[in-house]
Amino acid sequence: MIDIKSAVVILSLCCVALLSVCAVLIFLYVHQNKNISKLADSINDFISNRTPIDFSVSDNEFSRLQNSVSDLANLIILEKSNTQKQIKKNTEFISDVSHQLKTPLAALRLYCEMELAENPSEHIKTQLELIEKMENLVQNLLRLEKIRSDAYIMKFEKASISEIANTLVGDFSPLFLQKSTQFTATAF
Repeated sequence: MIDIKSAVVILSLCCVALLSVCAVLIFLYVHQNKNISKLADSINDFISNRTPIDFSVSDNEFSRLQNSVSDLANLIILEKSNTQKQIKKNTEFISDVSHQLKTPLAALRLYCEMELAENPSEHIKTQLELIEKMENLVQNLLRLEKIRSDAYIMKFEKASISEIANTLVGDFSPLFLQKSTQFTATAF
């Protein structure tokens, strides 16, 4: 049988060991929380300022998580860079296409204006109107590309849909003289 002194010593050693284990677990818990907080701050800093997230050289599960987050952040930066390059290419393409369209339209306009001055006719006036509409379409194409690439500042205002529809009907009705188009406004 174990005497009381031995039992007290064994119990004391068990308590010391238990306290030591608790101290180590508390230390690890605090250290892990500090790492989690640091990673969260790094993520927030990346979201706000695009500051890169550090890559960890440690070999533990938390380091794997941190490295995955770092890889994800790098992919986001790369994708944004690729997107900007693509937007630039698209803008250059649209500018080139619009220039290629504007040049012959300007020549057609000049020819029609000279013809109108020498020989006025409704046909020439209609041709000039169609050329002007085509020029407007080219300008709208450029504006849409600017809007898409965030290079254009938009100013929103209220508008009447029936006025817009009537304008469109007026613009397209010469193209469809045989058709009868009618719009009715309904309230929602």
